[in-house]
Amino acid sequence: YIGQLIQEVSLQVELEFVSQDLTFDWIRCWNETRFGPIMTAYIPTEKQLLAAQTQALFYESSWEQSFDSWYDLYLDEAKANSTSGNLTLDELEVVFSKALSQATGRGGCQVNQAGTTWFFFTVMTTVGYGNQAPVSTGGRCLVATFGFFTIICFGAILANTGNIVAVIYDDLVKKFNLTPLSRPLWSCLFWAVLTACWTLGLGAFALRFWKNRLPSFDVPSPQDARWFAYISTTTVGLGDYFLEPEVMFAADALYFSFIYLVAFTFFAAFLTRLSDYILGYFFPDAGEVLKLRLEKSNFGVVQKQTEKHHEGQIQSSDGETSPATDDDNSFGSSEDLVDMLVKYVKSPARTLGIVGREEELLLELLKRVKEERLELKYMGARPAIRHQMASRNLGSLATSVANLETK
Repeated sequence: YIGQLIQEVSLQVELEFVSQDLTFDWIRCWNETRFGPIMTAYIPTEKQLLAAQTQALFYESSWEQSFDSWYDLYLDEAKANSTSGNLTLDELEVVFSKALSQATGRGGCQVNQAGTTWFFFTVMTTVGYGNQAPVSTGGRCLVATFGFFTIICFGAILANTGNIVAVIYDDLVKKFNLTPLSRPLWSCLFWAVLTACWTLGLGAFALRFWKNRLPSFDVPSPQDARWFAYISTTTVGLGDYFLEPEVMFAADALYFSFIYLVAFTFFAAFLTRLSDYILGYFFPDAGEVLKLRLEKSNFGVVQKQTEKHHEGQIQSSDGETSPATDDDNSFGSSEDLVDMLVKYVKSPARTLGIVGREEELLLELLKRVKEERLELKYMGARPAIRHQMASRNLGSLATSVANLETK
């Protein structure tokens, strides 16, 4: 009877494992005496990889040993409490049920640090493949709290990172005189190609991870690896393919985190340039139209009055003539133009009118510098005159511009 009962319960447990699929997303189980400590396995050895792949067998063996120990303990207690020394079938079933409720295979298990770290990384980056999910109330509260704040922080950092990378790109384009790449369309294409290449690289790394960590019949195809890389870079994370946490170690988590972050940065820079290109193509005069509407409104009148007030403050504080108003198109010499620009920059008021005036002065300064350069270029056959013009016209202007950059 006991043998038949054990077979029935074993069959029920096996069916449970098959239906629910025993996973090791949060814990790692192996014989530490044979394979080494679990908590310090950052870069796995071949034996540790094999142990990670066969965790289910180790867990089942540990559970059977635990069940036998509890069964012997409850059986001895039942015999000691029995008056006749022989147990009835009901008493044996009670002993079996107690041992079954106490048996566990977690004796050789520790926290899977790499798997849990990777889970929170996918939460923070909003990828969320769905292969791991908390089921307890405490676990859900923890993920909801930390996930909310980390998502906000990650979004802000990623947006700034994308802008910084875009600025670095613009500086490199100007430094190496790659004029075509500075155009909006070519810039979008550059970031699109860079993002696509990095995404393909991510797919190749993921495929190598699967080949080294999974049985051959579970390894996805190269096409599936590229699909996985795409849904990861775009943070879609459908969950049809993912990096298995039960065979992931600390080195893997750090390695893939870096690859993912670079992919997100490139993708953010591409989206930034694409949005700028679309807005500039479909709404080319949006900024000018908004400026005209503000100037015609009551807000624009107040801005002009405030601008005149602060121009008066600049004049009174410096004891010099205030910069020219918007209606005055005479800027004077280049040195006077730089001085006017410095006064606007040092003004505490940052109104729409003042910012527009600064832009006007900067454009005029740039125009004059270009004219001087062209003039010197066409006098290349007359070195003496070129040297004289450079000394007279550009010497003081360069000093003024340098002073402006310092201020």
